[in-house]
Amino acid sequence: MDFGDLVVQYYGRNISTFDLLMRLNMNAAPFEVMNICPSYAYSCDSVCPLDNEDNARVHEKACYCDKLCIELGDCCFDYFLRCASVDTPKRQLLKHTCIKTTTSGDHGYTMIGSCPPHNTDKSLNSLCTAKSTRADLFRMLPVTDLKDNTEYKNVFCARCNHASDKMYWKFSASCKDYSDLDLPRNRSLMLDFIMTRCQWRFKPPHDHSRLKRCLVFDQHCPDSELVETEPLLPDLCSFYAYPVCNNVTKKNPHCDICKGKDISAYFCDCIFATPKPVPPIIPPIPPLEILFDFSSSYHTVQVGDKQTVVKNKACVEGFVFDPFNEKCIQISVNIPKKGLVNGTDLYINCSFVEMKIISVILLSNGSIWIPLHKKMYSNESYVINGSSLFLCADLKRNYTETETMFSTKITPRQIITYIGCTISMISLILLLCIYIAVAELRTLPGKNLVSLSCAMLMYHILFLLTGQTSRPYICMTVSVLLHYFLLSSFCWMGVMAFDVAKTFGTKGTCNLFNSGVIA
Repeated sequence: MDFGDLVVQYYGRNISTFDLLMRLNMNAAPFEVMNICPSYAYSCDSVCPLDNEDNARVHEKACYCDKLCIELGDCCFDYFLRCASVDTPKRQLLKHTCIKTTTSGDHGYTMIGSCPPHNTDKSLNSLCTAKSTRADLFRMLPVTDLKDNTEYKNVFCARCNHASDKMYWKFSASCKDYSDLDLPRNRSLMLDFIMTRCQWRFKPPHDHSRLKRCLVFDQHCPDSELVETEPLLPDLCSFYAYPVCNNVTKKNPHCDICKGKDISAYFCDCIFATPKPVPPIIPPIPPLEILFDFSSSYHTVQVGDKQTVVKNKACVEGFVFDPFNEKCIQISVNIPKKGLVNGTDLYINCSFVEMKIISVILLSNGSIWIPLHKKMYSNESYVINGSSLFLCADLKRNYTETETMFSTKITPRQIITYIGCTISMISLILLLCIYIAVAELRTLPGKNLVSLSCAMLMYHILFLLTGQTSRPYICMTVSVLLHYFLLSSFCWMGVMAFDVAKTFGTKGTCNLFNSGVIA
């Protein structure tokens, strides 16, 4: 089955990843886009057209669909197909850059990272555009111009852009795993130590809700024979964000191709949410005869009557049963699909079920692959509305449910077990309390009796607390303890019998002997 190719449209050209691998002789296996774990989160399908470009980067996203994404290199792969206009400018002088402001994550903030073309101070321009080093705080520390609310990569970029009201961002770090003695005394070495081994962040001097988020990626595409063969590779690498194999490669497949990796051999383990398991039904406490039951199998001992029942059920009106999630879900009728007939809404006569876009895989031919269903659906069987996908699926209200039921009926033998064990435990506790309170009773025979009582009491407690479980180690532990306390009880009974025989048996023999002599 052909699950589709990854086709990237770039300034009017449709670049097929499959054909590109063929031209570069990097096709060890047929390329299938579903093998690299694609997702609707990397598409502009439900985003464009944008109502407001300024609000496109308020939140962290997997990719972006505004005009700024061309410059920052974090567009969705289908940006030109769904969002870009004919007059979209090409990447020339990069004015903006994405600066990472925390240790974790791949997101940062959009800032100005270059000097204007008319700048004549070359040294200032080199300090502004140079790659930040961990030993130089001034090159790393962002600056905000409070007058026009503009962020700059560093103070040098702010100077060459003539920022008048500059304010540095605040730098903070936390080195929980290290003491003061571990920190180098040299400032440059200390800063490098903090940036590589500690948690750090740059905090803006004002409310950051108006700042524009972006993706921080290494967009380097090394010069090689591959680039000479396909000059468009560096542009494709720096253009869009489409992580491979759940962020194993964070930028996109073309960056891997640019580095000489054969992505046709990739086969990722795409992980999606699975339904929660149903908790097992706990059967009642077994009767005492289970200890003497040798008819069960070697591996398990079944207690009580177990019955498998198949019940016919139905979801309430307006809901259908989803066999993949094993629950009733609400249906949506007459979901509009915009722009299909003369720019008007077209209503499909179908009952739709709502799904999250991130739970499906988008294929280049418009079809979708739903891993939970293990099935591919055509582009005519679904509708996208915002962050939700409505699937036209043939689901019914009626369904069957298989239940494993244990008999809760209390048998006479269980009643006898409960009563007998309860009376025995009460008696043993009273006996132990008496022997603890009265010191004269704690002789050697008394201590033997206390030991026997403790062993029997522990045995009864363990027996009443046990039940059926599917965990073999728990079963093994309980069985070992039960047999230990049971054998311990017999052992103390033997000790008491020996003590009684030694005490009374010897005296009785002596009396009989003496009586025989007198006679």
